[in-house]
Amino acid sequence: SFSAHQWVRLRVIMADSTAKVRDLRLDPAVCQAHVLAYDGVWRSTVPAPQSRSVYSVTGANRLDLAIRCNASSGVWYAVDSINEGEPLVQLNVTQQGDVVASRSNHQAAEGSIEPWKPQRPLYLQSLLPRDGCYDTTPNPTITTNSSATHFNITMTSVTLNGISFSAATPLTTFEMDYSPHSFHEWSIVNTSNHPFHLHTYWMQVVSPGGCGYIYEEGEWYDTISKPTEMDDAPCVVRFRMNDIGGRILMHCHTLGHEDAGTMGWVMVTGGPPPGLDRIEQEPISSL
Repeated sequence: SFSAHQWVRLRVIMADSTAKVRDLRLDPAVCQAHVLAYDGVWRSTVPAPQSRSVYSVTGANRLDLAIRCNASSGVWYAVDSINEGEPLVQLNVTQQGDVVASRSNHQAAEGSIEPWKPQRPLYLQSLLPRDGCYDTTPNPTITTNSSATHFNITMTSVTLNGISFSAATPLTTFEMDYSPHSFHEWSIVNTSNHPFHLHTYWMQVVSPGGCGYIYEEGEWYDTISKPTEMDDAPCVVRFRMNDIGGRILMHCHTLGHEDAGTMGWVMVTGGPPPGLDRIEQEPISSL
């Protein structure tokens, strides 16, 4: 429950074993919603400048939204938002005093959130040629001396890069590079029915114009699914693999495909492994 005309932060976590793309929908006549973060990472500018009522997301994505409603309303989550049936969640919006819930009042208040840019650690610094999707300032971390490690990903319902999962054999091996001007650039295809999920590292979408659905150019995600009707080009992402070494896991987020073999890992050498051993050895009181 929250008050009418009050901005609230709504965190939405999708958990669907099929990971199918569905429409998360609010009633645009009652509520406005601006994206704050995708998959746990703030947008490059918070909030998104435009309010949207429909967000096409996989069953593995997360969304943080700033929402404001003028009356109680539902939230729908369905494959076809036009034939949506009963809402999945009901938002209980209470009226304050003599405030009258009206669409005109709701529209008049649009755009009143002051935008801001989040501070980010090195591993989430933009890898676009320019500093942010809407900024023409040259990106100081992308220079003529920058070097990219290229890798291609393709999935079927039983394989990742033509290989069924093997706990003994990595897809490939990378040497960790600590240079701030080095990054990975991966081209990911066939993700419409096989949402690609990368553990440990978030991926920045660098395909011009983005990759459809919620995947904006310049923003960071850990699960990617590009619609086949958009085009046949891969979704191109970049990230720095300079924090954690060891086995880095990736898989299709459709549970049946993952269990059937659409999962793999790469070995990253020369870097610190995930800190599980260290954590297990620390006494609980010191954490």
